[in-house]
Amino acid sequence: MTGKFNIPAGEMADSMLNAVGEFSINGKPTHLRLVRIAIFKLSMVEDFARAVAKKIEERNARGFRDKVKGTD
Repeated sequence: MTGKFNIPAGEMADSMLNAVGEFSINGKPTHLRLVRIAIFKLSMVEDFARAVAKKIEERNARGFRDKVKGTD
C-alpha cells in the first residue's frame, strides 16, 4: 500500500503511468524530456515493473491492431 492514500502499489503505478502518457499526448510538452519515478520501498519495485510491462504490451498490441486495420 502506498502513502497516506493507502492505494495498492500496482494500482498507483498504473495511475502514474497513465498520467505521464496522457500528458505526453495531450499536453504536447516541448521542454520535458525525462520523467523519473522514485520508488522508496523495495517491495513495490516488482509492482511498478509489472505495470510498465503491461503498458508496453498494450502499446505494442495497439500498434499491431492499427497496422492490421490499415491493410483493409
